Amino acid sequence: MRLLKEEERERALDTLNDIQYEVFRTCTSNYEKGRMDEFWSDINSLDTLFTLSGKILDEDLKDLASES
Repeated sequence: MRLLKEEERERALDTLNDIQYEVFRTCTSNYEKGRMDEFWSDINSLDTLFTLSGKILDEDLKDLASES
């Protein structure tokens, strides 16, 4: 069960990383095109995605600390 949980977290982080990369590319493109409303929307999306990634990583750190 623990291995399954680790694999799910790894897949989730990989997926979040892919999504973050695509949003970043879109964000950069919108900035270069002067689409500032879309740019700031993308910035907010990136912030949300990074917060979610951070929560997953924090949980991993807590799990590792509790195993020690």
